[in-house]
Amino acid sequence: MAAILLCAILAVCLAFPDTQIARQVKRVLIQAPARVLGRMSAARWVFVLCLLLAFAAFMAYAKSEGLFIAGPLAGDGMTWLVVFDIGAYVDVITVAVMIGAHIRVAAILDTARRAAARAKALLLRHPGLVVSRSRSGMARRARRGRRPSSRRPTSDDDGWPGFVSMFGPAPNLASG
Repeated sequence: MAAILLCAILAVCLAFPDTQIARQVKRVLIQAPARVLGRMSAARWVFVLCLLLAFAAFMAYAKSEGLFIAGPLAGDGMTWLVVFDIGAYVDVITVAVMIGAHIRVAAILDTARRAAARAKALLLRHPGLVVSRSRSGMARRARRGRRPSSRRPTSDDDGWPGFVSMFGPAPNLASG
């Protein structure tokens, strides 16, 4: 599918070479690899060719003997690939959540720092805002003394125990 898509993109670029997309595709798919391959030394070319020959030889051997080599390990290999794949997904999701939480916490801390700096600047410009108005009004006028209560305190010895008994009237403890 990807090869067909790449061929279609290249066909459109060859049909319409003056478009912006054609110039970008030419820059990415033709000029960039040509620059990298042009800087390669002869020793590196020999190494790459040896790797390609080794890979081709392995593929030719695996075509005839591949079932005997890979057959016993197919179940373990598939299990490893699936577990690695799931683990990678979990790791990526965990990292994304941690980055999102870090960004939110950093934004909250930044907002709190800016609010504290604004409050500090406001208090430095207007130091009278620290004293509340109700306290400043109380400081100017004289404080009145407390009036004694006109009600006399009730005695606990009036015969009423303060609760209703479940078993009838409470006994008078004061008459003892």
